[in-house]
Amino acid sequence: MWIPIMAASVGSWCIFFALTAGEMVDSARVKRPEKKEFSEARRSDLRQRSVTAPAVISIVTGLFIGVSSTFFHSAITRGSWKSPMSVEELALNLLLGILFALISLVIAPVLANLLIKGDGSPSDSAKDPFRIYSAAREYLSNDGRGTVKLKDLKINLSEWNSKIHEYAMNVDSRRSSGMLNVALEEGILKEGIGFKISAVKVFWIGATTFFVRFAFFWIYLILSTAGPVVFLISQWRVAEGDYWKLIFVALAGLLLNALTVLIYSIARGGRALKWYSVYVSAVEEARCEIERAEEAVNSVAGECGVSANIESSLAELTRAVERLAANSVSYSLRPRAD
Repeated sequence: MWIPIMAASVGSWCIFFALTAGEMVDSARVKRPEKKEFSEARRSDLRQRSVTAPAVISIVTGLFIGVSSTFFHSAITRGSWKSPMSVEELALNLLLGILFALISLVIAPVLANLLIKGDGSPSDSAKDPFRIYSAAREYLSNDGRGTVKLKDLKINLSEWNSKIHEYAMNVDSRRSSGMLNVALEEGILKEGIGFKISAVKVFWIGATTFFVRFAFFWIYLILSTAGPVVFLISQWRVAEGDYWKLIFVALAGLLLNALTVLIYSIARGGRALKWYSVYVSAVEEARCEIERAEEAVNSVAGECGVSANIESSLAELTRAVERLAANSVSYSLRPRAD
């Protein structure tokens, strides 16, 4: 009984160790994305909606439809004349054909929902602070003109900032945690050992708050802990006095498990803290850029108003001069009395 549990425990540890190594690499690579023109981001979104997403959906659904067609073909032809199909095989092929056809119908809208976001409007291309910054910067380089309305940029930035803690943890959930918010805000101010302690705290708060998102971690924790414990219990009766060896092996397994969890917690929580620091800076830059864009728009509007007033004054002056000239001509043509 204990052998399958130990095998599952060791296997889960190997998988989790690989995930921990990947998490450490990801944590070390956290940096602010390069600043790009909003027009480039807009073209990328349109290409995603019109080319990439339809292609992926067609390939995946086509694969399932092809498999479904294969089973239907086998059922219709009843196999080959050398090996005719039995009634059970016929029913199985029909069932599998229907199953894969239904999967193709279900997976198409699911993929569309994942790959195609929003209605394709310019505002949908400026949802995160990095793109909002680029969209606001358009107003500074285009004489107060931009693709996205400043009002929409403010709304998008406010909505994104309300979920900044979830984005830092890389989770998509409607749940929120005040403890997580405080841990992230305090953690980015610390360095060295204090930063690592805060990273562990952030990870465990996130793992308990977003339980489903971190379900793989809890499954690993159960399996990796159950292995040494079950091994110790199952071998205790046949140990014949070598109890300390069994205890040592079990404790070594638990210690290795705890060390791996600690390293993963530091890496995963540290990545969240680093991204939170990047996001806080990006939100502040985007907010300042929106304010500068508003100043640019008001400045252009003021200049346009001054120009309009000057043009109006010149027009009135021109009309006055024309009237004066007309009166002068009329006076000169009036007959004089001898």
